[in-house]
Amino acid sequence: MGLDTCSKCGVHLQEFLTGRRMFKGELYCKMCYYEEMGNILEEHPLGGPILRPLIPEAKT
Repeated sequence: MGLDTCSKCGVHLQEFLTGRRMFKGELYCKMCYYEEMGNILEEHPLGGPILRPLIPEAKT
């Protein structure tokens, strides 16, 4: 049985050396994982404006 590889860069994953993170069903090394998470946070920042009302307005 071979080593798992990173879905993005193809490096062989070893928990202690490269990290081994599962995200959306894919395996990533820690460098690619944090790069992917950074890209997601750039597109959808935490603490950004809420674009929809928290409580729907009651119809009278």
